[in-house]
Amino acid sequence: MKKTVISLLICMILVWITGISYGVSNLYEVEMKPSKMECFRGDTIQIPVKIKNIDVENGIVAYSTLLSYDETIWEKPEILAGENWQEPNVIEHLIQGTTISMQAVENNQEIMTISFKVKEDAKIGKTKIELAKFEVTNGETTIENEGDSIEINITTPQTKATEVIIKNVWFTTRNITIAAIISAVTLFIIVLIIIYYMQHAKEEEKSNLLYEEVKGIQEESKTEENKEE
Repeated sequence: MKKTVISLLICMILVWITGISYGVSNLYEVEMKPSKMECFRGDTIQIPVKIKNIDVENGIVAYSTLLSYDETIWEKPEILAGENWQEPNVIEHLIQGTTISMQAVENNQEIMTISFKVKEDAKIGKTKIELAKFEVTNGETTIENEGDSIEINITTPQTKATEVIIKNVWFTTRNITIAAIISAVTLFIIVLIIIYYMQHAKEEEKSNLLYEEVKGIQEESKTEENKEE
């Protein structure tokens, strides 16, 4: 019920101000300050909207603006009211709002925050978000402003330098470990081969000595037999 009443009040004010003369457009500024200028697919971005440097006699009590964005990139946004402002009335791309107390404000105001989420199949590249045909009223005069726009870059995640370093360190450590294991196994095999050949050489030496000894005995026996003859 409260929301319906607020929407009716906003509509009444906007209908009323359409017949009021327009003032100059340099009596206030509109500023969009996104939480980040670069997004990935699936990311959410917050865009606070402020009215600054208000030089409107008797202040500002209501605003109206058109939100423009690429619907192939962004999902339908959620629009939240600023501290001193009623929940905005949103009709398609038209956003309308009034102060909570219906009293005018004169200092810098955050009138709303627009929350956008990047679609999972959004195209990569820069995209524009704009608040156009911005109008405010002090209850007597409607004052138009060019509004504001921002450009957000939709990109793909890139491997951070630290991740590359960690990955390279991991690969280096792994390679060093593998090389150490291979070296140890190779050294072990070489030692076994050396031990084998050393033992084989000793056996061969013993065999040769035994052969020489037997041969000497045989020759000695032949010599003795020859002497006896």
